[in-house]
Amino acid sequence: MSFEILPPTDDWIFKLLFGDERNQSILINLLSSFLELPQEEYELIFLNTSLKPEAEDDKLGIVDVKVKTKSGKIINIEIQVNPLKNIGKRLSFYKSKLIVEQIGKSELYSTIQRVICICITSYKLFPKVNEYLNSFMFFNPKNGLLFEDIPEEVYIIELPKAPALKGYVEGEYENREKRLIEWLQFLNQGGGRSLK
Repeated sequence: MSFEILPPTDDWIFKLLFGDERNQSILINLLSSFLELPQEEYELIFLNTSLKPEAEDDKLGIVDVKVKTKSGKIINIEIQVNPLKNIGKRLSFYKSKLIVEQIGKSELYSTIQRVICICITSYKLFPKVNEYLNSFMFFNPKNGLLFEDIPEEVYIIELPKAPALKGYVEGEYENREKRLIEWLQFLNQGGGRSLK
């Protein structure tokens, strides 16, 4: 009898690992390795991953992992193994839906909470930069002014760029960064092998 070992980046495996509330501590460990959130925020509520269409002919969206923090922030995590031509547009669609879902008719805009989208890629999305973790927010490129009232941010993590911890010198990385690199090395593990 033989069977195939699926990698942690396989959609189904990734959702089992990080999108199941029984594994909440695993998700918290990953998120807290790079997100700047107070520890109390990590009281997570796992949400339905389908994005509600507004009309019958609206495009249906299904995200990989969707949780709400203690204060109401929405976190969406996507795993993307194969290069996708319009990944930025897809993430914009998801972010927009996640914002619109938060507010109903006659509700105040102040009810809208921050939306954090995280996309982990198994390929180099930005080949011209060396950083494996890039974060994006709304700011004026002329003077660096951050528009903090726009409640969305995007993190892109590129697995092929993650540094190796093998042979690292103690103290080379901060404890938090070391934990993130360990997660990325885990996600980088190959799969698709057959065992007999």
